[in-house]
Amino acid sequence: MMSEKDFQKRLAADLKKTGINAVDLSHGTFDLLIEGVRPFVCEMKLLGTGVRGFQEDEEGFVFTEDQTKEILKMKFPPFVVVSDDDKCYFLPPDWVKREVEDLKEFPRAIMMKKFRPFPAPMTYGEALRQIIAFVTG
Repeated sequence: MMSEKDFQKRLAADLKKTGINAVDLSHGTFDLLIEGVRPFVCEMKLLGTGVRGFQEDEEGFVFTEDQTKEILKMKFPPFVVVSDDDKCYFLPPDWVKREVEDLKEFPRAIMMKKFRPFPAPMTYGEALRQIIAFVTG
């Protein structure tokens, strides 16, 4: 399984091949700033099971406390790209904002597929095309 950092590097490199600049923000709260007609902050996550309090059969990811606080304050929240080995989930900003708002009484927003309406999974190539369309749109 690829690490989150490797996933981030792969996405940034693939975007740069298409002429879209991806700025590494990994020392901050979020991972990338993807420039385009509509620049957006991007957060990369790996879909995990049995971590950080999840039950063993539940898949999901967690926003850190800092990420949760920032998303709640942001007018333009990040989009999130979640990797699950051979498939990806593209979570647009409106999805991120709605789901984090729904959990605002908790310090960390835990996104479990069992309880959150994740969009349909797609291949990495499909997710890349969707990101390109999103930031150039």
